Amino acid sequence: MTIALSVQGLWDNWQRSQRDNNIHEPAVQHYVNMLILNQPLPAIAIEKLVDEGGMIRIRTADGRHRLTAAHRQNQATIDVLDTEIARSAREIFNL
Repeated sequence: MTIALSVQGLWDNWQRSQRDNNIHEPAVQHYVNMLILNQPLPAIAIEKLVDEGGMIRIRTADGRHRLTAAHRQNQATIDVLDTEIARSAREIFNL
């Protein structure tokens, strides 16, 4: 089961170390190409919410490159595994 969450909302509230570091460009390009071909991306997984300098941030367990590709392609939403933590993130960040 999945839920569709806002790509921009996830991006804005994503843990900076995950968002800004260790991005493997060939993997991102693979997912960009899938989006260009209108192929659905596998759902991403939210691991937990973390305190980052007094701000609550989203930490993903899986999906860093898919979320980066969706953001670059200006996708409105991305599928996220429907878990309690994903529903909490949706409510807290109005995703």
